[in-house]
Amino acid sequence: MELIRWDEELELHLPAMDAQHRHLVELLNELYDEWATGTRREHLQPLVERLTECMRDHLSQEEELMRTYGYPGLEAHQQQHAFLNEELARWMQDFHAGRSLLSGQSVRLLKDWLGEHINVADREMADYLHRMDVRHE
Repeated sequence: MELIRWDEELELHLPAMDAQHRHLVELLNELYDEWATGTRREHLQPLVERLTECMRDHLSQEEELMRTYGYPGLEAHQQQHAFLNEELARWMQDFHAGRSLLSGQSVRLLKDWLGEHINVADREMADYLHRMDVRHE
């Protein structure tokens, strides 16, 4: 079951970033599929941890890319990343405290945030990088 369908509309034409985004979408879809079919909490933990780690790594790499090329929207972009990092930290804290690992609300938050972030904030950044003739392999 797909929560997010990867298609050309999500591509930014920055190969390394597109590959990372595609991987995040795949992980989120895998997690959603396991959750929706009733997979037990302890079996979801590795997926949650992998998604969280990959998301944090991606956000860090994205910020480094923006800093390297002097992206003028860096601060606003970092604020969006900070929001997601706080949500991810809260999510992991709830998990380790024995509270619910996933809910429809948390899954929708990740889906909506990732889709919106790629289509708006990351697209603006990609447009800037294309204008700067950056080829992020």
